[in-house]
Amino acid sequence: MKPYNLTMQEYIDFLQRFVIVHSYIYYELNNNVISDHFYDKKSKELVQYKNDYPDLWKSSQYYKQFRDDYNGATGFTLFHDLSKTEQEKIHRIACFVLRRD
Repeated sequence: MKPYNLTMQEYIDFLQRFVIVHSYIYYELNNNVISDHFYDKKSKELVQYKNDYPDLWKSSQYYKQFRDDYNGATGFTLFHDLSKTEQEKIHRIACFVLRRD
């Protein structure tokens, strides 16, 4: 459910980043801070927005990583599809979430 203070575009970008960060924590750092159930719920929400707002989806910040064929099944490759700069950004966010350096 979208927070009232974000536009739909901002929320789609946020959800994409959320999925990438938690995929990175799970697959690359061998850790997790959210349940698989919650991750799946957010992934399905993201897929719903992809279907409901195709124009916003195509202009989203991480469209290149999620593409049109994203179905929420896995986030295994999402981090590796990022530029080096974005990978560093996601790594910093993940470390903050995990509260480590």
